[in-house]
This record gives sequence, structure tokens and C-alpha cells, in this order.
Amino acid sequence: MRKLVLISILTLFFFGGCSGIYLAKLEMVYPETPNDLLFADENIQIAFAPYVTESLNCKLKNLQGDNIEIIWPEARITDSQGIVFDLVLLGEEEPGPELKTQPRTIDPGEIIEERLVPRDNIYYNVETRQWSLLHIVPTETSSLSYVRSLEGEKIELLLPVKAGDEVYEYHFQFTIDLQLWGQPDLPPRF
Repeated sequence: MRKLVLISILTLFFFGGCSGIYLAKLEMVYPETPNDLLFADENIQIAFAPYVTESLNCKLKNLQGDNIEIIWPEARITDSQGIVFDLVLLGEEEPGPELKTQPRTIDPGEIIEERLVPRDNIYYNVETRQWSLLHIVPTETSSLSYVRSLEGEKIELLLPVKAGDEVYEYHFQFTIDLQLWGQPDLPPRF
């Protein structure tokens, strides 16, 4: 009897009963750079974390001799379905509807870390009685065929930066590479 139960569980797992946990790994396809997750010009250097879950994480460094301003209220993320979302920055605060996104000044040479979350991905979970976040790339769904359909899809980020009197609109485009959790290339903490 135990062998039958074990065989049934393994059959369910290997033939579609369990979808596994997928990670959405990003590859920056625009702009093209030597390092696919690092961008730099005369104003700013941006390093993106290789994996995206509830947030798109990045480090930004001011390369100017003067302050620059990240205009977060005008920043947008476009998901794999082409839907454009306003962004919310998550720091130490818990997610919630009252989160405001303000412009951020970066001093010369300063490095900041940000967690970017689409505003519409913040919801109140009645079971846990707390605010929660949806994944930017919905890999937590039980539909394996839907998760696999996201492979190669694109997400985009619009990031306005004010340097001096000019506003530069940086456009970034990433493709999604799905990896089953447990593969050797696990996500580093960023």
C-alpha cells in the first residue's frame, strides 16, 4: 500500500500535478550593454538584480558632479501583458495603499538601493489580515502552461532622471528567463 501511495505522489509530481516554483530571471535587451544588467552613462549607473519577484530591485549611483533627481512619481513599469503601472518604492515600510512615491535626490557619488513595485500589485490579504504584494511576473500561479508561456516575454521600465536643467527618460527592456527553483543559479540577495 505504501508503494502505491509513493508511486501516485511521484506520478502526480512529475506529470503535472505540481508545477514547481519558478523564478523569473531578467536579461536586459535594451539598451544593449556589455553587462546585461548594468547600465551607465555620464549621469547615472544602474545595476539591476537578476531576479524579479514582487519587486524589481536596483542600485543607482550618481556619476555627476552635482545632485541628480530620480523622478519616481513619473516612473512606470510595463508588465509582460503590456499593462503600464505606476511605481511605489518599498523601503523599510510595510506595503499599503498610503505609500507615496516622491522624487529622490542623489548626491554626487552616492549609491542608493530601491525596490520598485507596481502600485496595483499591492493588495489586502483577508486571510493574513495584512497588506501583501503580487509578483511582477506571476510565477506563483498553479497553471504551469501559463507560467511557461511567460518565457521570453518582456517587461519594461521608464525611469526619468533630472540632471541639471534637463530631464532624461531612460528606457529599459528585459526579457524573462524562467528557471525552476533548485537549479544551480539561485538568486543572490541584492
